Amino acid sequence: MKVVREGDVRLFEAPAPYPRRARVLLDSATVGEELAASLGISYYAPGERADFHRHASDELMLVLEGTGYIEGEDGRHRLQPRCAIYVPAAEAHAVVNDGSSPLVFAFVYVPPGPEQKTKVQWRAVEEG
Repeated sequence: MKVVREGDVRLFEAPAPYPRRARVLLDSATVGEELAASLGISYYAPGERADFHRHASDELMLVLEGTGYIEGEDGRHRLQPRCAIYVPAAEAHAVVNDGSSPLVFAFVYVPPGPEQKTKVQWRAVEEG
């Protein structure tokens, strides 16, 4: 068993024009062995959004805090706490925080892989 707390891992920030933050909590680096999935948390400040993008893996999300929407190939869907989202591999999508408070959600990639882009292409944020 492995327990990883939010503060145990680095915070990363996406580059402009779509800044947002994320932490990868469970992947092969934090667990020390290959996994069938990876898990992280994303943080979007009010007004922040992702660009339309695709992953080679399925993505599962669970909204923890805040409101917003996700746009996909089948339209726009409202997000609120305890709302679960499934995005099939290769489907274009974008999350948007149009609320007045942070939008925080957990994400899971099955199989793992896309989370590594966050760790390589995003900037590590110095905290504390």
